[in-house]
Amino acid sequence: SMRAYFDVTESYVFHKLRLVMCPFLHKGSWARLPESVAGGTGYKPPRNDINAPDLYIPLMAFWTYVLVASIRDVFTGAHGTFTPETLATTVWWSSLFWGLESVFLWVCLRSVSSANHVISAPMLDIVSYVGYTFVYASLGMMMKTASSMILYSFLTWCMLCNAVFIAKTFKRIVFSEARQSGDSSS
Repeated sequence: SMRAYFDVTESYVFHKLRLVMCPFLHKGSWARLPESVAGGTGYKPPRNDINAPDLYIPLMAFWTYVLVASIRDVFTGAHGTFTPETLATTVWWSSLFWGLESVFLWVCLRSVSSANHVISAPMLDIVSYVGYTFVYASLGMMMKTASSMILYSFLTWCMLCNAVFIAKTFKRIVFSEARQSGDSSS
């Protein structure tokens, strides 16, 4: 259910942001923590598992990005005034980017599947992982006022961190699916 994606604490948010911004510092496993639930096995909610996807941080980062981009447009735009169209345009293009990237990653996961073994993840998990990109985008938009050397260094750092975070996360998804498939066929 959607409720599980918003079951976060302040501590979780702090640690998850640290994980997203510095994935190299993450010690230990990237695997999610399983728990027994009625009718089978599930995963612990984000409040109890730093590796669990949540939608709280991506949605807060999305709206932060939208607001910062719209405010920045007021100060750098030709008119110098805020218009609702600017906000709507930013929401539209950002949502489109988020949706298309999520679908692209879902298709990529499905494309590495075989006839005997289907690799997939819940779409909301993928949407969540892709949404962490808005953390970088928000901070990058705020950094645009800095010198170009600092901005490009920061953007390079963000691209590297995002690549490592997504690669480690999707590696876990692919290998855990492979392990589950191997266990069920034995």
